[in-house]
Amino acid sequence: MYTLCFPFYPSLFLIFVEMDISKLKAITIAEFLQRLGYTPVAKRGLRWTYFAPYRQEDKPSFRLNT
Repeated sequence: MYTLCFPFYPSLFLIFVEMDISKLKAITIAEFLQRLGYTPVAKRGLRWTYFAPYRQEDKPSFRLNT
């Protein structure tokens, strides 16, 4: 089993501890962000906008094409 951890966001380790690579590949980025507690600020068609998970922002700038 692989475990991943990013130094800028240590709580990611808690999500990866019980997941192997095949399970990680099966989830979407949107689902991953939801598991971290991030919800889209705006949804316009397939383009979802979030506040960046790696910095503090006043305006959302993290965009995801779903």
